[in-house]
Amino acid sequence: MILKKNGVISPENLNENISTIKSNADKLLLLINNLLDLSKLDAGKISLNLQLIDLNEFLRSITESFVLPASEKGIKVSYKSKVKALEICMDPEMMEKVFLNLLSNAYKFTKKFGNINVTLLAPIPYNNNIFKTKYKTKPPEQLVEIIIKDTGIGIAKEDINNIFDRFFSRQGTGIGLSLVKEYISLHKGEISEHPSNNCYWY
Repeated sequence: MILKKNGVISPENLNENISTIKSNADKLLLLINNLLDLSKLDAGKISLNLQLIDLNEFLRSITESFVLPASEKGIKVSYKSKVKALEICMDPEMMEKVFLNLLSNAYKFTKKFGNINVTLLAPIPYNNNIFKTKYKTKPPEQLVEIIIKDTGIGIAKEDINNIFDRFFSRQGTGIGLSLVKEYISLHKGEISEHPSNNCYWY
């Protein structure tokens, strides 16, 4: 509802309502696109458009897009990388959706004056014992590990095994994280969540 002051629409109220309308429209569009992607996945009609991408710059750019809106909430967003450059083959559009979704979740559930940290670790050969025990299927010769950590409310222990299931959610639609897992699986990767320190590991 747009309020009026002395018979004239207040610019402040007008801008606030326009911002709310745009935000709701963006959420609806995202929901529609997510549902369409789920339908394509079920029908086997989604394929990877692999490109050689500098993962360091890719992650830095996405993370920095959250710095300004998060600062308005008093949240500090930071990015760290253990490598200067790291070229990998991936579908940039698909992986952009992955990290936008995860960072949006971190932003949504992190309280005022909290922190969101994204870290890109150096590649580790598959013969490293960490990955021999951690990954169910044999991955490529090298693996890249990315950590997203926040000071948010975390995930309840009873929900930890279900958060990537389709339509499972205590808040929201329960679509976003299931798509994240599907997209990462298409890249032969894995994702898990650690409730003790609110981390996503890949």
